[in-house]
Amino acid sequence: MIHQEVKRKIALLQEYFEKVNKYLSVPIDEILANEEKRAAMERWFLLMVDEANDINAALIYQLGTDIPETAKEMFLKLPSLQIIDQDFANKIAESIWVRNELTHNYEKRQKSDQF
Repeated sequence: MIHQEVKRKIALLQEYFEKVNKYLSVPIDEILANEEKRAAMERWFLLMVDEANDINAALIYQLGTDIPETAKEMFLKLPSLQIIDQDFANKIAESIWVRNELTHNYEKRQKSDQF
């Protein structure tokens, strides 16, 4: 059974995804040229990754296994728990790298589309 807090976090993740999804068809040059659009997308993306991390930790904990030390390792642990498949885990684990770049190397990345 999924805990109520996990359900709440899944709903938040979906809400943030819907907000980001609106911009996926917008040309990257247009987003980079518009500081508000870029900042909004970045913020919603960061919130999505943080919610996903919380969900991962909660599910791993509920299944009674040790929680990995890093967020990327949490995504990569999910296939062994039969939550997602390995291919998807490998792809989505890269969101941690993007999140960290936005969070820790923002000045370097803020006007770059090289992610």
